[in-house]
Amino acid sequence: MRNISLVFISLLLINILRPINLTESCEEKQQVEFRCRPCDELIFQSLRDAPCRNCDSLKKYWELYSMDENGFKIRRITNNLYWEHQPDISPNGDKIVFAIHYNPVRSAEETDPGWEIAIMDIDGTNLTRLTNNDKLDACPHWNHDGTKIVYVSDTSGNLSCLDIYTMDSNGENITRLTNADIGEFYADPSFSFSNGESKILYIYSEGYTDNWDIYMMNEDGSNKQLVLSTNSRYLA
Repeated sequence: MRNISLVFISLLLINILRPINLTESCEEKQQVEFRCRPCDELIFQSLRDAPCRNCDSLKKYWELYSMDENGFKIRRITNNLYWEHQPDISPNGDKIVFAIHYNPVRSAEETDPGWEIAIMDIDGTNLTRLTNNDKLDACPHWNHDGTKIVYVSDTSGNLSCLDIYTMDSNGENITRLTNADIGEFYADPSFSFSNGESKILYIYSEGYTDNWDIYMMNEDGSNKQLVLSTNSRYLA
């Protein structure tokens, strides 16, 4: 199974939400991200309020929105000159963690190192920046009780590798869980909680190929296990 997008693999395996287009605006389709488990609300990133014609793509600021599971009651959460991507709602439904780019005019590339991790209340207030460096930080997800956040970071500083980190929900106690060499990429991590155990699912690739394998590890980064390989072999 080759050339599979990271987003599709992550959403399919972690089973958070089947991606669907419930609304459509201008030339851009809306991208639904994750279901708010406590209140059945959907949070998504969109360009729906951005200019559609004769507008440089860098001036189309990605914002976050919510709607009900039927595609109604659409509410704009953010309204600024930043880019907000990859939202995930806390287990109790009162916080959103997401990737934010504070200088989107500088680069249109989603791999630009200007990406940081931020958190805010579900209504868009109290935006707080959790990371602050010159490296890419992205793909944040909550753990089962909302006390920790897992995410990826460009450890090398030049996008030649990606590692998985965790931190407390206030941005403290940052812990590196993987140690990637050049050409190794640990990506799109997410917590999985079952039978009293917390695991982290993630995808992994090396050698700059299109082959991405699914792995699982303990919350502290130990006991890494292959779950699904790119040729669809399920392992015990």
